[in-house]
Amino acid sequence: LENIRPIAMLYQGGYLTIKDFQDGVFTLGIPDEEVRRAFNAQLVKKFAQKEDNHYLSMVSRALKQADFDIFFGNLSDLYAHLIYGPKEERVQEFSFQRILYVLLTASGFFRVTAEDRQAHGRADLVAETPERVFVFELKVDGTPQEAIEQIKEKGYAEPYRHSGKEVHLIGLSFDGQTRHLTGTAADRLD
Repeated sequence: LENIRPIAMLYQGGYLTIKDFQDGVFTLGIPDEEVRRAFNAQLVKKFAQKEDNHYLSMVSRALKQADFDIFFGNLSDLYAHLIYGPKEERVQEFSFQRILYVLLTASGFFRVTAEDRQAHGRADLVAETPERVFVFELKVDGTPQEAIEQIKEKGYAEPYRHSGKEVHLIGLSFDGQTRHLTGTAADRLD
């Protein structure tokens, strides 16, 4: 037990399952939705270095209620608290997208799809509740207005237009050097 590897412990505990085996290489995955949510909640705690679920509850509840002032404020605080390892030459959008995906998934309020494939491209992130759909576009060293325009031009919100739900377009922009959330915008699909 003193030398057990974390991957083996997660597998034996049922938190990971073998999804595939080819050429002597195992592909592991999370076995079900309940475990995925619990695992994501732990990741949020670790990344945000908060033992309470402040960011998880504040950000997800505000978004669920479409209270964008609180959502954007707490999301900005979260990204400012994140610890980064060695800096890459260029920070990619998916670095920020992953954190948002984990946060919203772990809340249990949303059905979240990253890289939502559609006829004219891929929305960075789509989060759905029974009442609302939130279509996210993220930009590094861009503007939130450019992100909103891309959602409109590419029609990322169109698959949800007749869902009977409010559809919100959300643009987030990040500074590639400081890695902070520097701009936010929200618009409602007409």
